[in-house]
Amino acid sequence: MERQLPLTPQVLHKGTVDDVLLCGFQDLLPARLTVEETNFLLEHLDERGCAALGVLYRDDAQGGRVLASIPTTLGQEDFDSLDSFEMNAQAYYVLHEGGYRLSAAWLPRQVECYLQRRFGLPAADPALVTQLADTLHALPGWTRANLSSYGLMNDTNNYFFYNKPHEHVPGLMLIEVARQAMYHYFYSHSGYRRGEISISIEDLSVSFNNYTESTYAVEVVVQHSAGEKRALPRTVDKTAMFFQNGNLVTTLRLRGSAIKMPLFKRMRTVNFPESHWFAPSNRVLPQVLLHTARGTAVEGLLEHVSLRAVRFRVEENAQAHEVVQLSIYVRDMGFLSFPIVECRPSQQPAVQLAVFAKLDRATLSTLKEVIKCHCFHEPLQELSVAALASNDAQGAPCNDRQSG
Repeated sequence: MERQLPLTPQVLHKGTVDDVLLCGFQDLLPARLTVEETNFLLEHLDERGCAALGVLYRDDAQGGRVLASIPTTLGQEDFDSLDSFEMNAQAYYVLHEGGYRLSAAWLPRQVECYLQRRFGLPAADPALVTQLADTLHALPGWTRANLSSYGLMNDTNNYFFYNKPHEHVPGLMLIEVARQAMYHYFYSHSGYRRGEISISIEDLSVSFNNYTESTYAVEVVVQHSAGEKRALPRTVDKTAMFFQNGNLVTTLRLRGSAIKMPLFKRMRTVNFPESHWFAPSNRVLPQVLLHTARGTAVEGLLEHVSLRAVRFRVEENAQAHEVVQLSIYVRDMGFLSFPIVECRPSQQPAVQLAVFAKLDRATLSTLKEVIKCHCFHEPLQELSVAALASNDAQGAPCNDRQSG
């Protein structure tokens, strides 16, 4: 039985609760079941599953079953009454033998709820819907992929998406909403756990059918693009459909690979040139802590970092030449310490160069991650550490310059 994941920042690959743009998650059940599907379920579901099936569906006069919360057929008058701005429900029915018959394989939740209220039909119990959807997902031989529905939390005070007034939901926001919903769907229905794999996006296509208004509720429905259930897939192919007032306003398709985390980390390791220098972002504290051979500590100002050394400023009377260890602080990572083999003046006045001793593999890997995630390359005119070591070995003066 699948356990539906909460809509938390961790699951959605975000940093804070303020970044979560989804709410009101609910799996959707098929609107109609064929005779073959009905017979299969009655044969393979346990007593609890059959009971849920009996509550949530009713028999269809033409065979199979249909959701009990929506009408199967409509007369002309009822059909005409659905042509309104409030909810376009006509699109889910087709002309059939003088009336209109439900043709959609599934309905957005907003359309299902509207029809249920409009025609006074029994509302589906969300807990029972979740129970049956999870049962179907785990049922061997049931091939339909789950459909998951999410509500969009559209906060027009969101600085990132609404830094200027918009008369519609920004397209960039819809893309981020789809990405969050797809991550939640993937971890809920693929068989992978959060942290086991990473999704590497290879292709992203978006179709904007119409503007998405900020004033009306927006629903996004996610499913496997092929509509078939998949377990532990190596590839990712998801489609997100945005609905407003029953109308499809945006469709987004994402394709990529599901990569196990150890392999993903190896693929994403960047071998920076040792001569390149990087300025820290504001996620790295500007202060560095310099530990001396005497057991004392001196505070300096971080300038740049590379794979071989750190450039920093320190007061003139500080004993920089006695530094044996240097520590920096990175937000969400804490203090990182590096052994120092020597300190020497850099080519810039008042700036010192702390040269790392040989770093072990774990420390070097952490340093690369810090540079990759929290630093920016600067084409600094500074003699590289490798060149310094070469010149010292040859007894040459350290006055050549090399672009970093």
